[in-house]
Amino acid sequence: MKLLVTGGAGFIGSAVARRAVADGHQVVNLDALTYAACLDNVAEVAGNPNYTFLEADIRDRAAMDRALADHAPDAVMHLAAESHVDRSIDGPGAFIETNVTGTYTLLEAAREYWEGQGRADSFRFHHISTDEVYGSLGPTGQFTEETPYDPRSPYVDLITFVADRPGHDARYAIDPTRIREELNWRPSVSVEEGLEKTVQWYLDNESWWRALQNRDGVGKRLGVKA
Repeated sequence: MKLLVTGGAGFIGSAVARRAVADGHQVVNLDALTYAACLDNVAEVAGNPNYTFLEADIRDRAAMDRALADHAPDAVMHLAAESHVDRSIDGPGAFIETNVTGTYTLLEAAREYWEGQGRADSFRFHHISTDEVYGSLGPTGQFTEETPYDPRSPYVDLITFVADRPGHDARYAIDPTRIREELNWRPSVSVEEGLEKTVQWYLDNESWWRALQNRDGVGKRLGVKA
C-alpha cells in the first residue's frame, strides 16, 4: 500500500512514517517543515526505497494536486496540523489557516483525485488528531469515538483559565474498547514501563533534543497574550 502522510516530520507523523515503512508500505512524507518538524525523526528511513519526502504546504492546492497525481497513493493519512495549545492562544491565525483551510484544501484535492481515479472503494482519507479535540475530562470517564468535539483553547470558546497555563485541560483518557475488539490491539508496555523507556530515550539521545533548544518559542512562556 502507498500512503501519503502529511506532517510526517512531526512527532506523531514521523512515528507513523517509520512504522509504515517498517511494515513494508510505501510512504510519501509531505511536510512543510515548520517549527514543529524535524527531519532527524525520519532519518532511519530516509534512504529506504519505499520512502519519499516532499516539502510542501497543505494550504497550497496546486502542490497537493501534484503530490496526489505524481504519487497516486492508496490512502491519505492527514496528520499535518498546528497543535500546540499555548501557541493557539498567542497566534490563532496560523491554526485557522492550517487546521481548517489547509485541511479543506487537502480534502478537496483528495476528492478530485479520487473522482479522477474512478471513485475506488478502497481509497481512504484518514484525518488523525489528538484527544485534546475532545476537551477536558473530570475525575472520571473516558473519550470514545462518539464523543463530540469540545476543544478548550480560549481562541475557540473564550473560557477563563488559570494564569499559569491558559490552555490546560484537567485530564485526558481514551476508551480503547473498539480498537481492542475490532483490531485485537493491546498495549505493548504498561504506563510505568512507557514512562521509564521515554525518560531513558531522552537520556540516550541528547543530540536529538539539544538541537531543538534553539527553536522559536523554546524556553518562553507561551499562551499568556489572551
